[in-house]
Amino acid sequence: MDRLGKYEIRAVLGRGAMGTVYEGWDPVIARRVAIKTVRMPDEADSEEHEQLDRFRKEAQAAGRLHHPNIVGVFDYAETGELAYIVMEFAAGRTLKAMLEGGVPPALAEVGPLMDGLLSGLEYSHAHQVIHRDIKPANVIVTDTGALKIADFGIARIGSSTMTQAGTIMGTPAYMSPEQFQGGAIDTRTDIYSAGVVLFQLLTGKRPFEGGMATIMHAVLTSEAPLPSALSARVPPAVDQVVARAMARAPGGALPDSRRVQRGAAARPAHAEPAGRPGRPRGRGRHGGGAVQQDSGPAGSSGCARRAGPRRAEAPVPAARGAGGSRGIAAGSRRRVLGDAGTGRQACRTRA
Repeated sequence: MDRLGKYEIRAVLGRGAMGTVYEGWDPVIARRVAIKTVRMPDEADSEEHEQLDRFRKEAQAAGRLHHPNIVGVFDYAETGELAYIVMEFAAGRTLKAMLEGGVPPALAEVGPLMDGLLSGLEYSHAHQVIHRDIKPANVIVTDTGALKIADFGIARIGSSTMTQAGTIMGTPAYMSPEQFQGGAIDTRTDIYSAGVVLFQLLTGKRPFEGGMATIMHAVLTSEAPLPSALSARVPPAVDQVVARAMARAPGGALPDSRRVQRGAAARPAHAEPAGRPGRPRGRGRHGGGAVQQDSGPAGSSGCARRAGPRRAEAPVPAARGAGGSRGIAAGSRRRVLGDAGTGRQACRTRA
């Protein structure tokens, strides 16, 4: 095949069970593109029809998002044999490829990477798109150092009911407790997965390993280990950011990406050389830390004391504040400052 619609096919970038990804060329705009294809389903195959529906949904989800940290979608079309999505060509490699071998990036690189990931998620969530499969394989770092979120194949758009309650979807090592339970999800599911990615960037390891049953049991019954307990290079100040993002009980707000960046950049005096995992050391108690918290209902302080860390929720439009989920009005956020070792908290609002 040398052409698909108006697009010239130049090379095969990858093949999978469902289809192929090509490097293509748009001769009208003179632009390099990536073209993701899937086979059109057999008329009687309901599973293949569902896969095609998800493929269309991926185009719809990513197509509504225009952000420098999200792979852009330019076009969608179908032929008699194939359906295809035409996307931005992001020259680079995935975080998965960067992390192969268990050697994490230098601490100075972690903050900017997480800043890009959280910025892309914040934008996606503000446009009612929940990715549901954030993991290193779906995050591209371009040759210029930009981070881009890819593959919205199982994303949820708004209040879509395509995925019924009880359906488990995602990649086990990065799935949130509510995904394993097959329950309702919201933006905090992506924040949990981003917390797992941050853990891996800091330590070179995932917090929970094993088969699906083993990981599910750990996610539903255990807190993740502290990154600083696994690697001496990790500043203890970052532990609380990871703990809040990966808390088993969802609540609170999106961890401030700038806080993550500052914490990752604050290498302790005993840190090991950048890019090399540290030696395990004794686990300590987490102290306080700063996270972002959505402003609560009118008149509430949003500073109720809580026994343990609560996972963060990304900003969503105020209309979603009903029914127990926290909304955010006009971009106003509240920063919660934990008083280390006491559980006391103080709040201040910022625009």
